[in-house]
Amino acid sequence: MVIVSEGRGFVWGSIKIEPIIPGLSIAHEFNYLDNKNFNISLDTIDVEIGIYSSNLIISIEDVNTLFIIPISYKVIKLSLDIDPEGVDLGIIKHTSRKRYIDYSLKIACSPPNGRIKGIIISKLYYLKIEPNKFEDSIVRFSLRLDTSHLSEGSSYSEEISLITNIGRYQIPVKMKVSKSLDYIIGMAVFVIVIILLLIIFSFILLFLLSAGISRSLESLLSSLLSSFEGKSWVFIIIITLNIWMLLIFRENNS
Repeated sequence: MVIVSEGRGFVWGSIKIEPIIPGLSIAHEFNYLDNKNFNISLDTIDVEIGIYSSNLIISIEDVNTLFIIPISYKVIKLSLDIDPEGVDLGIIKHTSRKRYIDYSLKIACSPPNGRIKGIIISKLYYLKIEPNKFEDSIVRFSLRLDTSHLSEGSSYSEEISLITNIGRYQIPVKMKVSKSLDYIIGMAVFVIVIILLLIIFSFILLFLLSAGISRSLESLLSSLLSSFEGKSWVFIIIITLNIWMLLIFRENNS
């Protein structure tokens, strides 16, 4: 606003807002000798949605007339666009030499002349986000993942919390860590050894049968069974160990 003196060269006085409405601020005194302009500040970032109206009442020293200027504004609802809507880091190599993986995330309010403020929170200690506090119409976040804290062969599905003046949002984060090369080679060797043992056992069995000693083989099996007679706990231990090994194998491959 501009105050112009058409009479005496020096004008001063006071200004007040009646009734007081949120988001509006102004200097309570003015001095035409120092500055004939005075600013009205409006910050609606924390103001609820609605229509607000008031009056600026200007009182000039030695002038009996009050100058009343109506003022009003409307606060509309903002919407938030998140790009992308989720953070998918894909499959991460467990033995990768690249320890850190960088990712970006952008949020923007609509209409574009609005402003949003808030904080972004991640419970994942291995995921760093900057900035963690913001106030703007468009905000770009930088995400850095420290892969040294990830477990081999594990899948992660978490959320990032975005708390703003227009609402709270959850951004999903997911990733999967691949098996290491040592693990894959170890499992391959294990499978090959099992197959070779089965082949060798088959050849031995065929050789014994072709040598005409099937009766000897039957007597050998009978003696083995008779040696375990009355000792069923041995079979229980053997079965338990096999089940335990199968469970370990299944867990390592899940």
